[in-house]
Amino acid sequence: MAQHTTLGVGGRIGLYVEPATVDGMIEAVRALGSAGLGYRVLGGGSNILVPDGELPFAVLSPARLTRVTRDGERLTAWAGASFPGFVRGAREAGLAGVSGLIGIPGQVGGAVRMNAGGKYGWFWDVIESAEVITRAGETRTITKAEAQPKYRDGNLGDAIVLAANVVLTPGKRDELYAHEQQVLREKHSSQPLTQRSAGCIFKNPPGPKSAGRLIEESGMKGKAVGAARVSERHGNFIVNEGGASYAQVLELIAWTRNTVHERCGVELELEVDVWRST
Repeated sequence: MAQHTTLGVGGRIGLYVEPATVDGMIEAVRALGSAGLGYRVLGGGSNILVPDGELPFAVLSPARLTRVTRDGERLTAWAGASFPGFVRGAREAGLAGVSGLIGIPGQVGGAVRMNAGGKYGWFWDVIESAEVITRAGETRTITKAEAQPKYRDGNLGDAIVLAANVVLTPGKRDELYAHEQQVLREKHSSQPLTQRSAGCIFKNPPGPKSAGRLIEESGMKGKAVGAARVSERHGNFIVNEGGASYAQVLELIAWTRNTVHERCGVELELEVDVWRST
């Protein structure tokens, strides 16, 4: 699994399922359920921490469901579509609303699930509805009003994202491109984009200070456990300096969390999805 994650940490699985069609995805969900096999859904591999060793579950991936269709100002993007590619495609189509989301890694499905975004907005700001598969293998459409997405959470429960139905507005390609470049410059200057990481580890807490600022003020920037290190560039990133283990990353997360609580009086909540081997 290490090669399937942006952090580069993860063990071995016995079954990896990557359907080529939506019908195949539905059939896979039903077959896994009927067989009583536990499974996890893997998108682009960012924002997750996967255990080492032999893993007792299968992995289901929508990576081959990459289609994006357009009807005027409406786009439907399937779960396996590259999220950065989707943002660039919207710009090329002269559609505004997602240029501030450039630089967010992964696939559309993961961006729907976690309500990807930041200072320039959130994906669910432009999502009208999501197409999902229930764990029973039934498809349904969940509107934004039904989902009631939250900060860093599309609020879809255990449903598996098939596609996002997005509504954008007309925009000028040159202005959208300029905005994308501005956002990318900001990210490159403040985030360890050339190193392996899972993205932000903690959600920003209520209040004026971000998780990254609190981690910096607590003195945890640069601290390491084995090959896992709190980034010197951005305190809310843990980078893999080469061969970091699941246990090392978990230990560093706990150390950081405890130190921030002790020194800053703030309890940080995890943003990264920590998979367990049980």
